[in-house]
Amino acid sequence: MINSSLPHESRQALISSQVVTFWTVSKLKSSSDALHPTPPCEIIGAILSNLDHPRHLLSALLICHHFYTSFKETPGIFSSILRNQLTPALVPLSVSLVEASRLPRPLEETTVLALLDELYNTPTHLVSRLPVSTLPVDVLQKMSRTHEAIHAMTTKFATSALDCISPANGSSSPVVNLSPGEYFRFCRAFYRLELFYILFRGKTGEFWDETTASRLFFSRNPIWENEQLFSVYDFLNHQFGEASREVAAHDIVMGEFDVDYLSSGSDNIWRQSWLSSGVKFVFKLTLTKTYEEKYKLFRTVHCQTYRDFPEAIIYTVPDWDIGLTVGEYPLEIFLEDSQSQDPDPGPFETWRKIHLDDILDGIIGIYSNQWLRLRGYVFWDQARIHKFPKEYWVGETIPDCTLEEFEEMRESWKERSKLWLMGREGYWSKDGESR
Repeated sequence: MINSSLPHESRQALISSQVVTFWTVSKLKSSSDALHPTPPCEIIGAILSNLDHPRHLLSALLICHHFYTSFKETPGIFSSILRNQLTPALVPLSVSLVEASRLPRPLEETTVLALLDELYNTPTHLVSRLPVSTLPVDVLQKMSRTHEAIHAMTTKFATSALDCISPANGSSSPVVNLSPGEYFRFCRAFYRLELFYILFRGKTGEFWDETTASRLFFSRNPIWENEQLFSVYDFLNHQFGEASREVAAHDIVMGEFDVDYLSSGSDNIWRQSWLSSGVKFVFKLTLTKTYEEKYKLFRTVHCQTYRDFPEAIIYTVPDWDIGLTVGEYPLEIFLEDSQSQDPDPGPFETWRKIHLDDILDGIIGIYSNQWLRLRGYVFWDQARIHKFPKEYWVGETIPDCTLEEFEEMRESWKERSKLWLMGREGYWSKDGESR
């Protein structure tokens, strides 16, 4: 049996050695069936089920026909591998994204409420839907790709956050070695944000507004976990802004429609609309290098009726006397009212320390604390926080742009609008560069 407690590299090496062993055995069978019988499909299937990522499966199946037969005759191999990739704690969140995307449209409050109740109250019900008999392989592959995007964004966020806290010596970024708890918190926040966009980006005429999203969704989370959500939103917002600026600043049609490529706030409806496309879209955009490729990617995304995440989440405050500061509440009241299952006190204690003098009403997503959210202040274990330098608590939020830069953007809108009215499309440049 494969020891699941082994490090990833050791475990994968052990799996590979067993796969090669059975490949050798299967080849020897042709010379002496009596001495080297073919391993049963169940044994090979059990070994394949311990692979850590679906991408390793294809290589294993190409070893010989018997391995492929074992895969076909052993149900649930792909779902088992997916569990290994996700880690058990993230499986309910991954399945919830699938279930949310499959809910009948237009969405109704009762069906959304039922799904969220399962996720928060009985997550094992969602886990039970993972076997291949319930979810086909193409859906499992989609779940795997979604987690790949979330894993990559988690790594990128954690790396940039640690680099802000303790800058690396030289040009290389610090090595990210997240604890299991930290990794889960980062991934959970990305999954929850993706779930919010699937459920609440909706079309005109569906039943909810920002207050409904707060009541059904955000109110289930402790305040500091909603601040985790706002942190990954800020990170995605900045990633999108950097990756999209070239196209938004030069495309003639975007100029005609006054697409704001500088502002990151809630008032930028174009930014909120594209962010509503979700984590995978932003991740793919960050991987796209050329102007032409980015432009094509934007053309694949329709500017749907968006849901303003910052506006929705700030409605969420506990049903207490919200005129008091955080420091005026007894410490126990936050923990008693919390549904958090996080055993590490680091995120809560850090959040409370930062907000001791803040009024509870409107405490989530404070603009002046954006610099702290981009440092992941509500994600780190208590043991790690104690090692941070004192400068970790000193900083400020830098404005999106200067007044001169904003005026330059407005002038570009006028110039591009003139070209659009002349029937022109494509790339515009202030210096007359053409593509």
